[in-house]
Amino acid sequence: MPVDSQATIRFLISTSPSNVFSLRGYLSAQAQQTGLYPYISKLTMPAAFTSTTLGIEGSDDNVTFVTLGDFRGAYTQAAVVANTVILLPPDVTRDWRYIRLTSSASQAAQRDIAVDVSYINMAPTR
Repeated sequence: MPVDSQATIRFLISTSPSNVFSLRGYLSAQAQQTGLYPYISKLTMPAAFTSTTLGIEGSDDNVTFVTLGDFRGAYTQAAVVANTVILLPPDVTRDWRYIRLTSSASQAAQRDIAVDVSYINMAPTR
């Protein structure tokens, strides 16, 4: 699976949610024709980051966001600490145009989380 250039999701000095990350720009006509769909494959936490539980929300219209979960009703969450990497499977974010993160703890300063976007060769489920 090819990996696209790294981008960031930003938490300001406050609680959640983060800014919105758009997967829409990664969904090119060429990618669609070949069956490649983008998804967030990796989140890299910065060296200065307050330990927290991260949640993931998705939206089709960049207005109404829903908490993402699996078919069992389990929400997509991860306990994170500074300087760690979170690997995400394709089915978490591939069907959503807009993604944002939620945090259970406030950050003392602006924090940028590095995002890797990968592609998977399959049709979306929605």
